[in-house]
Amino acid sequence: MKNLKKALAIVLTFAIAMSMGIAMTVAYFTDTEEEVNVMTVGNVNVELIELQRDENGGLEPFEDNKALTPIVGSAQGGKDKWGMPEIKNYVDKIVYAKNIGAEEAYMRILVAIPAELEAATANGNVLHWNFGNRLDKDGASTWNSADWKVESNPFFNEFGTGAKSEDSVVIDGVEYNVYEFLSKETYKKGEETAAPIIGFYLDSTVDYDDETEKYYMGDVEINYDFSKGVNIPVILQAVQADGFDNAAAAFTAAFPEDIGIYFEDMKLPTNTAWEGVSYLIKDDEAKVMSETGDTVYRGILSDGKTTVSEVVISEGIVRLNNRALCKAPTIKTVSLPDSLTYIDESVFQQSGITSIEIPENVTYIGKQAFGACDNLETITINAKDVTIANYVARACANLKEVYFYSDSVTFEAGSMYFTNKENGDASGITFYVKDQTMADTLYSAFSTSHSYGLLIKSLDGATEYYNTL
Repeated sequence: MKNLKKALAIVLTFAIAMSMGIAMTVAYFTDTEEEVNVMTVGNVNVELIELQRDENGGLEPFEDNKALTPIVGSAQGGKDKWGMPEIKNYVDKIVYAKNIGAEEAYMRILVAIPAELEAATANGNVLHWNFGNRLDKDGASTWNSADWKVESNPFFNEFGTGAKSEDSVVIDGVEYNVYEFLSKETYKKGEETAAPIIGFYLDSTVDYDDETEKYYMGDVEINYDFSKGVNIPVILQAVQADGFDNAAAAFTAAFPEDIGIYFEDMKLPTNTAWEGVSYLIKDDEAKVMSETGDTVYRGILSDGKTTVSEVVISEGIVRLNNRALCKAPTIKTVSLPDSLTYIDESVFQQSGITSIEIPENVTYIGKQAFGACDNLETITINAKDVTIANYVARACANLKEVYFYSDSVTFEAGSMYFTNKENGDASGITFYVKDQTMADTLYSAFSTSHSYGLLIKSLDGATEYYNTL
C-alpha cells in the first residue's frame, strides 16, 4: 500500500525549563545558542548544555529544526566515540547539566516524550531515544551508572538512568510520558552530570502513504499530528545539598508535587508550514525556513498576529513579499539571509524594528518597505547594486542613520525616500556613503523629490559631502 519512504516534515525541538530551589522559569533552545532565564535560590546555579556532533567528529552547539526520517541500519550496531550509533538519520542531541554556582547541589532532569510515539502500535516505539552516557575529558563516551537513580523502576535502576513516572502529562493537548533522572550524588561547582539524552531516531519501519496522506508503522496508522513537529520538553531542577541526606529527600522538600505538574503550563515551540515556508516559533523568536518555497508572504508574522520580538530568516528565502512583516509592533530585530534578493513594498511598514541590515544580494527595496517604523533608528544597506522605491522609509520618527555600502543605487521616480516626518523633512538623519559619486546620487534624488534638510558624510564620518541643514 505504501509506496514512498518519505522524509517526515517534522521539526525536532526541545523545550527547556530550569529551576533552582522552589522557583522555576521556562526557557527554550534557539538555533545557535541556548536561551536561559535562571532564577536562583541562594548560590544554587546550574545550566543545561546541548551539543551535537560536527562534520569533523567533534562537538558543537545543538541546532534545532532537525528533520526526522526513518533510520537506515541498526541502532544496536557500531558506536562512535560519543557512544552514538553509526547509522544514517540519527539525530544528535546531547543534553547534560553543569553546576556553575558555589553551592553544592543535587540535580534532577525530567524528560517528556510524546506518549503516542512511544507506544503508538503493537510493533513498538515510533520514536526511539538513547541516554545515559558521560563525555569524559579525553572526548570519549562511557556508560555511567553512578549519576542517576530512581527507586520506582528496577529496569532503569539497573542501568542507572531514569524511570518513567506512573502518570502522564498533557501539554498543549498532547499526552507525554515523563521520565525522571535523579542524581545519586551531589555536584560541586564545575562538575557535570552524565547525559540523560544523547540522541533520537525514527524507527526504520515508519512509512508514509501518498494516497491516504498518513503515516504508518507496519499496517497501523500513527495517530500523531506530525505537522506540528515533535517537541521534547526537558526540565532541569537543582536543590542545595546542605541539610539533606540524599536527592530524594531534597526534592521531596523543595518540589512536593507530582513531577508532571511542572510541565502542565509549559509553552512549547510551534511549527507552522505555509506556502512552502516553515515558521518555528519558540518563546520570543521566530525562525523562518525554506522547505519547498522561497517567498515569505503576509500572514504568519504580520497584522498583529505575532508576539515574537526576534525574527531570523534563514538561507533559501529569496523574496519578502508585499507586507510580509507589516504591522508587527512586537518585532524588534530581523536577521536577513544572504540569499535574499527582493524586498517588496511595505514589508516592514509599522513594525517595531529598531535597526535593519540589508544583505549584499538584494536588488530591490520597495515602496514604504520601512514606512512609519517609529522605533527604527538605523538602516544599513550592504546591497551592491540596488533599486530603491519612493517613500521607502517615510515618516520614521526616530531614524537617525542610514549607511550605504553600495556600489550603485538607483532611485525610482518619486519623493521623500528617507524622512522623519510625513513631509520631506530628513533633517534628523545622517547619511553615510562610500564615495562622492554615491553622495551625488543621493543628493540628486533628494533634491528632485522635494526632500529637505540633508546631511551626507563618508562612511568613516571624516568627510562631509553635503549639508543643507
